[in-house]
Amino acid sequence: MIRGNKFRSLRCYNGVTMTDRGVPERETMRMANQISGASSQPRFMRKERFFLVGAQRYTDNGQASIVQAWDELLERLDEIPDRSEPAVMIGFEDYSRGCELVPGQMPKFHYIAAAEVDRITDVPDGLFSKEVQEAEYAVFSLRGPLSNISGLFRYIYDEWLPASEYRLDPQMMADFEYYREPVNDRNDARVDIYIPIVPK
Repeated sequence: MIRGNKFRSLRCYNGVTMTDRGVPERETMRMANQISGASSQPRFMRKERFFLVGAQRYTDNGQASIVQAWDELLERLDEIPDRSEPAVMIGFEDYSRGCELVPGQMPKFHYIAAAEVDRITDVPDGLFSKEVQEAEYAVFSLRGPLSNISGLFRYIYDEWLPASEYRLDPQMMADFEYYREPVNDRNDARVDIYIPIVPK
């Protein structure tokens, strides 16, 4: 659930995310199968509207902000009512507002460490709720070291997406990590990365 800079190539201009195709790191990330446990090609699925409740942070403090969001969620998880699947947790990256790239630093965006819920009612004080609209997704899987997630994100945004028939859904401007179970062993994580897409 916690990682390094996943997308040095991600650009944010007034809420629009674009891919910089000139990043030298691309040359070392040609295939996702070079990343242990990662899928090089996604499966495609449509996910219906869903709801999140969790801890939100703006990543102006870098990686520490994401760590704080997860720490708060885990401390307060039992306060969240109507959880859809008790074991499932989601790391939601929202690029639609306040997204900013500072050269040499981790991009700034809103991050929500959250539980998926059946409905949004009685949100605990200090936690954040979000409704995510129905969308089509390209879903990449990682089964292995959690540290490899940053490389997989770089592959998705620097390699797969530019070469594919798709672009990031402008109605979403987000992506998320889907954890079906707690990460008890950082060397044996199970996580799916959902990228909302539309045809180019």
